[in-house]
Amino acid sequence: MKMREMSIGYKAIIFLSVIFTSFHSSRGFTSSAVSQSALLYSACTPLTSTKLLLKSTSNDNISRRESILKITSAATVTISLCTFMSSSKPALAVEEIKNSKKASAGSPPKKELTEYESKRNHFSLSVPSNFSIITNKIGSDASTSGQIFSALDLNSGTVVTVHRESACPIDQYVSQPKTCDFVLPNEADGPLLSEQTMKRDATKMIIRHDDRDNAVLGGTSTLQSIERVEEGPNDGIVMVANTILPTGGTYQDEMGLRRESTITRVVKARVVVQTGESGSKSFLGVWVSSPLDEWQKPVMGTRLRLIIQSICIEGGQL
Repeated sequence: MKMREMSIGYKAIIFLSVIFTSFHSSRGFTSSAVSQSALLYSACTPLTSTKLLLKSTSNDNISRRESILKITSAATVTISLCTFMSSSKPALAVEEIKNSKKASAGSPPKKELTEYESKRNHFSLSVPSNFSIITNKIGSDASTSGQIFSALDLNSGTVVTVHRESACPIDQYVSQPKTCDFVLPNEADGPLLSEQTMKRDATKMIIRHDDRDNAVLGGTSTLQSIERVEEGPNDGIVMVANTILPTGGTYQDEMGLRRESTITRVVKARVVVQTGESGSKSFLGVWVSSPLDEWQKPVMGTRLRLIIQSICIEGGQL
């Protein structure tokens, strides 16, 4: 648009320069490089151009008043044309920008989170839409044991899993190790995830989490914090753990010794106790694991917090 405005302006200047040149020739003026440059400069600076034109003339036969009036009137016309062209185009541009903003504001927003809900297993959560879904047994009619749901983000290395682990009496735990993951506590010890047993239960959960998710990578997790949540049927715990994974490389420390390079992953989990139709007990947990630096990034850290906030999980009878 600027190129078009400049070309129209120069056409107006050239047109006026031809008029001035014809006027000078009819009066006996001699055209020169100085007078032509003065004419081109006169389009936007009428006062200076008038002085240049008067200096470039050597014929004093024409009255000075008449020359000034003609030159000033022509320059005024040129300024009016320049002002009109420069003021009208930006107004149209601003109007186009406003229209484009209105169009974009009216368009539907892009869906960033996808919600997954299992009525049978009494949980729901939302994950970013660009995550890859690896396991999805949410539609199953029966309460599923083992891994029910899992999602993976290859860019950040974030993993979201929903896992059910069963708790059995000691004799069944010994005879059926593949179907029993935890030992039911004695009545004197208190129920599962109680104040007396939640630290022991959480530590065992972290070990089992490493066995199924970090065994191949050789990672080990350490429980950092545990908090009991008392919300009626949603009673359970929220725990945080750090997982140290070897990278396969080495680095030199301040003492000059070679050390194994590692990365730290932060694991956050929400776990409740559920009771099956036959009275069997089990843990249902939602686990969110991601590298430490991803939790600290503005964009990815916000997405991880949105996942944690979206978790809704109910304990009690299934």
